[in-house]
Amino acid sequence: MSSYFLKISLLGDGAVGKTSLRNRFMGRGFRTEHLMTIGADFAAHEFPVDGNKTTFQIWDLAGQDSFKTVRARFFNGSMGALMVFDVTRKDSFMNVTKWITELWNNSGRGVVPVILLGNKADLRSSDSVAVEQANKYAAALT
Repeated sequence: MSSYFLKISLLGDGAVGKTSLRNRFMGRGFRTEHLMTIGADFAAHEFPVDGNKTTFQIWDLAGQDSFKTVRARFFNGSMGALMVFDVTRKDSFMNVTKWITELWNNSGRGVVPVILLGNKADLRSSDSVAVEQANKYAAALT
């Protein structure tokens, strides 16, 4: 059996749900209230993938612009990312390109795989980011 280690970064504006996603992945329940992430926070979770021991180190990076200079250090070594936006906040979707560029410029690896994730779909309204718009953007990334 082999062992693998994967550093994954959670990207996106503040309050898009990055911390909630990480907590759910770690097996913790959903909480309606969270404290703002300061700088970065990480957690590790280990489980078998195809019979191999795999450790996922999940970096939850603060989304506020005031933390941009700090974030660059935490992107280093990222092997992939979840790019999270809030479907109810079009501004968070409009910032996706900025986030991906920041990751790729600071990963130390150049281009790394990114999964685009529209969060808070249960709160969707008529003025939310359209599914077609997000799909079109995701297709353009490949």
